[in-house]
Amino acid sequence: MLLGIIRVTFIITLCASFAWMLYSLNIFAIGWMLFPFSLSLLLTGWILGFCTAGLIMHGGMRLNWANWAIGYFISPFIGMYYPVKTLPTWLQCIAYSLPPTYVFEGMRSMMEENIPRIDYMAISLALNVMYLALAIMFFKAMFEKSRARGLARIE
Repeated sequence: MLLGIIRVTFIITLCASFAWMLYSLNIFAIGWMLFPFSLSLLLTGWILGFCTAGLIMHGGMRLNWANWAIGYFISPFIGMYYPVKTLPTWLQCIAYSLPPTYVFEGMRSMMEENIPRIDYMAISLALNVMYLALAIMFFKAMFEKSRARGLARIE
């Protein structure tokens, strides 16, 4: 997880530099809010990691595709590419149950209107804590099932 934090810091800096050079978009204009929003996205990554690791633990390497597919599957719902309000109402309900939605909507609010959305940050972090607990429980359950079948041998 520590390595993940280091990698995220490097990747954000690199991508922000490219966004500034290619599109004249300064992501650092968000200011201090960039840190908690990035932390929230990192937590979401850990959640997805625990879930896919649990799936692979239980179903074997034939479910390795889930590592890549889950991130791509949720991306249309989280407002990464466009505001959530452009989605149909029933999809907005799904979007607002996902923590990254609040990150991207909060960042969009900072970039467009210069309005810090502390409420979005708090909701995102709260959802992440809840989902992280569920993801760890899921991983533990899948590990126990795998161990019961004799597939996981940790000595």
